[in-house]
Amino acid sequence: MSVRQGGASSPSLDRAIASLDNWVQQCGWIGYDPYDLRAHPAFLRLGRYRLTAAVSRAAAHLFPLSLRRLLHVQPVAHAKAMALFADAYLTLWDLTGDAAYRRLAEGRLAWLRENTAPGYSGLAWGLPFAYQGRNLVPAGVPGVVITAIAAHAFLHAYQSLGEPSHLEAARSACRFLAADVPRYEPDGGRLCFSKMPGVGWHIHNANLMTAAALATVGRAAGTDEWEDLVRRAANYSLAEQREDGAWYYWGPPDQLMHWVDHYHTGFVLRALDDLLRATGWQDLREPLDRGYVFYTQRLFDEGCIPRLTEASRYPVDIHSCAEAVLCLSQLSARYEDALSRACAVADWTLAHMRHPSGTFYYRRYRWLTIKIPYMRWGQAWMMVALTKLQQALAAAAGSDLRSGER
Repeated sequence: MSVRQGGASSPSLDRAIASLDNWVQQCGWIGYDPYDLRAHPAFLRLGRYRLTAAVSRAAAHLFPLSLRRLLHVQPVAHAKAMALFADAYLTLWDLTGDAAYRRLAEGRLAWLRENTAPGYSGLAWGLPFAYQGRNLVPAGVPGVVITAIAAHAFLHAYQSLGEPSHLEAARSACRFLAADVPRYEPDGGRLCFSKMPGVGWHIHNANLMTAAALATVGRAAGTDEWEDLVRRAANYSLAEQREDGAWYYWGPPDQLMHWVDHYHTGFVLRALDDLLRATGWQDLREPLDRGYVFYTQRLFDEGCIPRLTEASRYPVDIHSCAEAVLCLSQLSARYEDALSRACAVADWTLAHMRHPSGTFYYRRYRWLTIKIPYMRWGQAWMMVALTKLQQALAAAAGSDLRSGER
C-alpha cells in the first residue's frame, strides 16, 4: 500500500514511523555518522595525500562497519540528530496529542540544553568529532546549520507546548548566529553568514538557513532586531541564483565545488519558504518559484527518484530522499503538485532504501547498496520527513488524528 492510498493515517506511513522510532529509541538516539570515521587520526593522516585520501574514502564506503570496529570508532550522540528527533516528536504530538511524544521531544530538547558549546553569546551546537573540510575543524566548534535546526526545534516546542523557556532557548541560539558568526559583506546591501566561527566558508544553504532562523524566531518573539541581517543575507543568495533557478553549493568569494546537489537545494527552498512566511517579502516569491521548477524538473528521475546532483543520479543518497519528502511536504501548501510528489518519493524510498528493521540504508549505487543505518544522516532526517508528510496529508485531508475524524 502506498502512503497516499491511506490518506492522513496511511498504515504504511504509520508503520514506517513506528518501526523507525522503535529502532532509534533502542539505540538511545546515538549511532554512527558518515563523518566520524574521517575524524579518526589514521584517516586524517591518509587524507593529506590525494591518492591515499581517495583509497580511504572508498574503503570507508565499502566496509563501513568493519573499519569502525577495527579502529574502535564508537557511536555518538549528534546535536543535529537530537534537534531533528525533537522536531519529529513534536509533530507527532501536534497530530495525535499522545503525551509519550511530548515526553520524547522534551527529553531531546533537555539533551540539547545540556550539551551546548561554551563561551558564545548564546546557545550553540557543533559536531561531536573533528571535521575535515578545506580546513580541519576541531570537535565542538558550533555551526550555523546545526544551531539553526536546533533553534527551529525550540521554536516548534514553544508553539506547540506554550512554554516561554523554549522561546528563550530559540532566541539564545539566534543571538549566537547574529553575534558570533563571521560575515562576508561585499557591499552594504548584501552579506553571507559563514558556516561557523573561525571558518570563512560561504555556502548558500547555511546562509539562508541562518537568515530563516533569525526571521522566524524574531517574528515569534516580536522583535525586528535581526531584520537588517536577514534582508542582506537574502539579497546575497538571491543575487547568486542561476537563471535556470539553481544555486551552486558555494557562493562568492569562494570558487570551489560549483555543483548543484539535491539536499542542499532542498535546504535553500525550505529556507526561502520560511523567510517568505516570516517576512512577507514578495520579492522572494519569484526566486522560490523558479527554484522549485528547477528542483522538480532537474533533480528527480522518473518523478520520484532523487538525483544526487543535476549531473548524476548515483549514488541515491538517503539524505536526498529524506530532503525530497521533507521539502515537498513543506511546499505542498504553496504548490499543488508537491504533495503527490512527496508521496511518490516516500513510496520509492520505503520500497528501495529501507531495511526490514525499519531503518534506512545510506546509499544505493547502480550495482551496490551501502546498508549502514547512519543515525544523523539517514534515520533522523527520515523521521522528520515522514512525520512532516503525515502532517501535510492530514492538512490536505482536513483530518484530525487526535480524534480519528476526517
